[in-house]
Amino acid sequence: MHHVRLLTRSSRVAGAIVVLLIASSAGTAASPQGEAAMPAQQQQQQEMPQQHMMHSMAPPGDVLAWRMPPMDANMPMMPGLETALPSDAPFIPLYGVDVTDFAVARPREVMELADGDEIEFAASIVRREISGREYLMFGYNGQYPGPLLKAPTGATVTVLFRNEIPMPTTVHWHGLRLDNRFDGVPGVTQDPVLTNETFRYEVYFADNGVFWYHPHMREDIQQDLGLYGNLLAVPADPDYYGPVHREEFMILDDILIDEHGIIPWGETQPTHALMGRFGNTMLV
Repeated sequence: MHHVRLLTRSSRVAGAIVVLLIASSAGTAASPQGEAAMPAQQQQQQEMPQQHMMHSMAPPGDVLAWRMPPMDANMPMMPGLETALPSDAPFIPLYGVDVTDFAVARPREVMELADGDEIEFAASIVRREISGREYLMFGYNGQYPGPLLKAPTGATVTVLFRNEIPMPTTVHWHGLRLDNRFDGVPGVTQDPVLTNETFRYEVYFADNGVFWYHPHMREDIQQDLGLYGNLLAVPADPDYYGPVHREEFMILDDILIDEHGIIPWGETQPTHALMGRFGNTMLV
């Protein structure tokens, strides 16, 4: 008999981050190494209707310009939207910077923590490859996704956070019950952490289960570019879950890319739905 345990703790509306714990009691499923890119629209650029082409105001190959996001060529555009563009200027962090100036991101590592531990934690610029093309993106501790923070339920861990990306940011410990001042919501529970500044978080693993962490500033950009990771509070009772042979932790995400590269974001405000946008390339 094959037993699989699947715990889901959160999803990001439109941006489609889903945090999963998968445990299997049979077989030897392959462990995810790095990321797998799976284009969702294989023929989206082959026969783009004229009305879609009119939407793109960018010269061919102009990455930093508004252009029509890839979509199914058979999906008609609503009348009047052929030339509609976001009201904000297009923006891509680190646009024009040489990717070779930055280290290649490492696959996620596991940080085994105990009550009272103190760790250093940084949001930084990393180099990643998606579908054969290199991009400058963001990562925690140089990893994608960020490290899995694993601690016993009831433990409190001090996280010395440093912001090394060229945008203000915070860390929100999604799903954990902790002191409000460490919840990572700028303007509500803390001030933004500016570039090259630090903040001290006390993270309390109050409840059993799998959770996740991410920024609460320009989520549309920072989460899209890789700032997310898993948290695991390990029950004291070894029989809390059913017996399994293997556990795997995965984060599913998507990103919006066309033949020129990443579709820009708005410079001063999100230009797509809520905290994210629908991507056409899935990352695991």
